[in-house]
Amino acid sequence: MTEEENIWENQHLQEMSKLSKRMSGLPVNLWLDDSGTWKSSKHCKRIKFQRDRGDKSSTRNMIPMSIEDEPKILVQNPKLEITQAEIKEVKKFVSINKDLLIKLSDQQLDIDEFIKKMKKLKTFEVALPLEESV
Repeated sequence: MTEEENIWENQHLQEMSKLSKRMSGLPVNLWLDDSGTWKSSKHCKRIKFQRDRGDKSSTRNMIPMSIEDEPKILVQNPKLEITQAEIKEVKKFVSINKDLLIKLSDQQLDIDEFIKKMKKLKTFEVALPLEESV
């Protein structure tokens, strides 16, 4: 997927549900397909994650990621403002909740049921270097 295709798709996010970082324990907000739009859009089942750590998510700042055991970013050369460790946390969330995310995408589960059953990660914390004593 090119960046232009991703921007066009991001303008149609109203068909997805937002999962806040507070709810997931991730450093970014997620958008989850709970309406089966992947079928009509002819792309794989995927989530979208925020490309930055901002509290308010902008649809222009969402990056697609596949729903599979080893999730992949689906846009070429995305402009990310998060660390590799934070991307790894998003991938971990997707892989441990893969079966639930697939059921959500197939409309076999609604967003409320997903939230109740999902495996939440601990709140993401960035390791800061220890201060040296003076």
